[in-house]
Amino acid sequence: MISKGMIFGLILIISGLPMVIWGFTTFTDEGFNYWLQFGLTDLFFGIGILVMIKFWNRR
Repeated sequence: MISKGMIFGLILIISGLPMVIWGFTTFTDEGFNYWLQFGLTDLFFGIGILVMIKFWNRR
């Protein structure tokens, strides 16, 4: 059974994933603004994974 928490975590992971991939492929001199954005979505990605693990273990 899939809980609301797992769906929430999955949404966070999916929303963070494109930026994570883009971050690894475009490491150029775009500089500081880009890394601020990347850090924010990377945080979402990490939180999403943690939420998934937490609700998976609760099952």
